[in-house]
Amino acid sequence: MGKISDTAKYPTVTPVGTDMVIGTDVGSNNATKNFTIDSIIGLGSTYTFSNVGTDAAMRLRLSDGTTDSDVNIVPGTGINLSSSSATLANINLDIPVTIAHGGTGLTAAGTKNYVMKSTGAALEMKSRDGIFTTLTSGATVAWNYRDGSNAYLALGAGNADALSINNVEDGDHGTLILDGSANQTFALPHNGSTIKSKFAGGGSYGPSANIDRLDFVARVSGGNTVFYWNISANLQDYAP
Repeated sequence: MGKISDTAKYPTVTPVGTDMVIGTDVGSNNATKNFTIDSIIGLGSTYTFSNVGTDAAMRLRLSDGTTDSDVNIVPGTGINLSSSSATLANINLDIPVTIAHGGTGLTAAGTKNYVMKSTGAALEMKSRDGIFTTLTSGATVAWNYRDGSNAYLALGAGNADALSINNVEDGDHGTLILDGSANQTFALPHNGSTIKSKFAGGGSYGPSANIDRLDFVARVSGGNTVFYWNISANLQDYAP
């Protein structure tokens, strides 16, 4: 019998799945038997590449015979890892990568000196120092701190303005520029129990008839919020 390495006697060919090789069947008392190429490949997990649909997606499929897991790479869209098993987690790397999938969801870096801030539901690029928010004069002046840490308020005639600052966290800083030229009353956030305001001298604060600057730092602890104010009143135009 010639040697298997004798390629002149046994030429090399490209195998197909139905070709057979000889092996030992240990389950049949070590009998010599034929095995197809397909049956050998099918013993373990298999990977196949294929185009999916009309979007030129590339699919890498892993199959263990019971569960298929696909990695779909779609040009301009991203990577999707999914499984036919409901018990296995799916991973989607979309472009942009969403917050739910571990990304930021942002498509642009934003303006110079901007930083990434959370709105509570999403991420966005905003000024690191906070933009100015224009507040509306009224019985209740609502300042949503998430809109910006700097605010401007012009008191309106006939209004008894009471400031309310929402969505502050422990250690937050803010600045309010107050135009009191309408000569109306103004109250700092204070309900006497869970929300308090403190400033030098205590008592009440009455805005000047010009421009006042009110700076605060918030202390939030145990369900209570305290605003510590530093007030510069009656600012005048600079005359060099």
